[in-house]
Amino acid sequence: MSSVLTNALGYATEPEDGFPASRLFGQGFSYTYDDIIFHPGHIDFGANQVDLTGHLTREIVLHTPLVSSPMDTVTEAGMAIAMAEAGGIGFLHYNTSVEEQ
Repeated sequence: MSSVLTNALGYATEPEDGFPASRLFGQGFSYTYDDIIFHPGHIDFGANQVDLTGHLTREIVLHTPLVSSPMDTVTEAGMAIAMAEAGGIGFLHYNTSVEEQ
């Protein structure tokens, strides 16, 4: 039995384990930083009640919504391990040798 979720635009979606690039780049719209505004305001709950958990895929859950870039100047084994320990994920860059992985 699959669960149905509602996305930010109100459309019903089924959880997937990724999707093809054609869907990502062919959807017809995208958002940039200039499209989003956060307004400060009063909250009636503690910071410890905030849940940042999200799914990278159907099976991979991130407890912190952080992903490090797969660039040779950014993510190598140490950074990927640190990201995982913090609840995020790090993708190793293409030039990482098998031994280093």
